[in-house]
Amino acid sequence: MASYQDYQPSEFDDFFTREDTWKQITSFVPKNKKIYMPFYSPYSKCNELLGKYIDNEIIYEDKDFFTYKITDGVVCDNPPFSLKKKNYLNYMKTIHRLC
Repeated sequence: MASYQDYQPSEFDDFFTREDTWKQITSFVPKNKKIYMPFYSPYSKCNELLGKYIDNEIIYEDKDFFTYKITDGVVCDNPPFSLKKKNYLNYMKTIHRLC
């Protein structure tokens, strides 16, 4: 679960995906692909939670999603709500890496 020690939530980005939700989506995760979780937060443990239920390599790094080129895997993550303003879903459709 997320750690809230020293956490300063923003107005829209202070929600984390629960472990049971990560477990429920595992049947949709391709078994032969790297999994990119590009929406890094030092307060989230999403990579560890998903990693309990899949054997894929998980890439979880603090990089700018919109300039980060993903060519060898799929994105499986919960983007911050503030990315709605940056048109996140349309971007994901153009690069065809939506999981």
